[in-house]
Amino acid sequence: MKKQSQKLILLLLAVSILILWAGAVYHVFFAFSSRVVNDFFAPYLQMGSFIKDKSQDAALNSLEKDALIRLVRGLQAENHILTAQAVLLTELERQNAELRKMVNLPSMPKWKSVPAEIILRDPMQWMHSFTVSKGSRSGIRKGCAVFTIDANGKPLLLGQVFSVSKHSSKVMSIYNKDLHLSGRLNISRVTGLINSTIQSAAEHYLLINYLPGDLNYTDEEEVFTGGFERNVPPGLKIGNLINIDREPSIFSNQLYINGWIKPSVDFNDLRFVYIAVPDNVSAADEEE
Repeated sequence: MKKQSQKLILLLLAVSILILWAGAVYHVFFAFSSRVVNDFFAPYLQMGSFIKDKSQDAALNSLEKDALIRLVRGLQAENHILTAQAVLLTELERQNAELRKMVNLPSMPKWKSVPAEIILRDPMQWMHSFTVSKGSRSGIRKGCAVFTIDANGKPLLLGQVFSVSKHSSKVMSIYNKDLHLSGRLNISRVTGLINSTIQSAAEHYLLINYLPGDLNYTDEEEVFTGGFERNVPPGLKIGNLINIDREPSIFSNQLYINGWIKPSVDFNDLRFVYIAVPDNVSAADEEE
């Protein structure tokens, strides 16, 4: 019985070795034969494409000048259509990404966020104002804050509504020199007034005035809305403090100094926004 078991084990071992050997031989033979076949038949396989290209060239050469012109114009028109479709798909992809980002909007107690689309931007006032697709029918009124959110869902201030119709509203951006808004520094815990703007050769910055002159300010500290304005909720990020001007100016004296804010929003890439509307809107407010 023991000898039969040993014979069976040896038989199984021999069969396993034979199968492994056959697989290795097959792999080597298949690789070799595939290379030989591909090298041998490659010219013949390419013959069909070669003949097709030659026949197309002969057909083109046989066409008259007017027929060639019509053919070229047709191809140009088709190319324009394909280019337009590619641009449209790229824009739709960008809008889809922006809408997906807006899904992360955090809740704001005592405020409701009305989504809107930017429908008009004046090239001469590109950074200073724009028109959105919601108006008084949606509860929007003058002074409402307009904002967007970043990839992490943090609200970023864009500006305030300054003119309202039934179905649209005009927005004054934070770059507009006529926008008067308070800004609260997150680390220094002080509040200044944003009431002017300056444009450098490369970037746009906001001027924040009336900062206490006896404090040490942190570089890149965040600046948020303080909620002192009637229709602007607190906690909307305006930007980061990047510089402090301690020299006296028309807006400063021995007690106050000026600072420069780099806004967090890229105004060149905006399409969809939110408008903050207080929950407790009275009838007098709506009439106003």
